[in-house]
Amino acid sequence: MTYVRVAVFQASLVLAPEGSVVGERVFLQSASDEERKLRADVSVDFKDKKNPWLSVAPTLRTNARGQVAFDGVPLVTAAGAVTSALADCRVK
Repeated sequence: MTYVRVAVFQASLVLAPEGSVVGERVFLQSASDEERKLRADVSVDFKDKKNPWLSVAPTLRTNARGQVAFDGVPLVTAAGAVTSALADCRVK
């Protein structure tokens, strides 16, 4: 008897909440008002081998409600949570 393993891969875009605007900042839901006022670090070189994305990417997932989360904490804008049509999966 032969067994065949079939893997099903799905892809979906991450969706900004309705009412958000292009360029709006995304924060962790638990961020304080003071943390939300911090400026981005413009010195990050994304071509460098120490790219921050490489350490952040493995902890980005969607939760059971389809909200995109970093280390279990949902990502939000002023208009609401960042979502995906797929729940409980890794974000790449």
